[in-house]
Amino acid sequence: MDDSWFAETDIKALASTDVLVGEDGPWQANACLQWLVDQDVQAEGYRAAAERLAAGAPGWHEQDSLLYPIVYLYRHYVELRLKDLMALDQRLAGEPLVIPETHDLVNLWGSVKPALLREVEAGDRERKREIRQIERVIKELAALDPRGTAFRYRTDAHGGRPLPDGASRLNLHQFASTMAKPGRALDEMSNWFDILLEREREMASEFGP
Repeated sequence: MDDSWFAETDIKALASTDVLVGEDGPWQANACLQWLVDQDVQAEGYRAAAERLAAGAPGWHEQDSLLYPIVYLYRHYVELRLKDLMALDQRLAGEPLVIPETHDLVNLWGSVKPALLREVEAGDRERKREIRQIERVIKELAALDPRGTAFRYRTDAHGGRPLPDGASRLNLHQFASTMAKPGRALDEMSNWFDILLEREREMASEFGP
């Protein structure tokens, strides 16, 4: 009788035909690796994955472990969406595309906020209030995970706990519900910038340089 760990696993069932990349499955599950590779598609993917995990978490009784991928996915979604908005704003301004490598959400928001405010009419208090609320949630998320590592790694580079002091409970439904609101707003802003870019292309095509 084999008492090794190997005897207790299914690794022996792996065959040489079991590979990670291919199309051996339902065609609906075929994801395109080289199609529409941009931050908008990536951001939508991280948000959708976070929402699906958060929606099912309470029924799975795995809140304490699912907490980590859920918060990370939402945070990475926000980071990608902010960088997407930066890129769109730079294209609208005719500037070279320069996206910082930072994971600092507050820094990224500081670069995006002026562009959003430029699109708000002077008397539109409701839209300005919405931008302030988005900023509040982004800052709270940044305080929870300043560098994008707190929910990815068990310890930081110095062996310490990466989670902030004082945080002991996080309700996944409350977290997801709160994140959905600025998430929708950021998506709408990205769509609006896309519309503005398309209008510029149409104008250029019709009237020339």
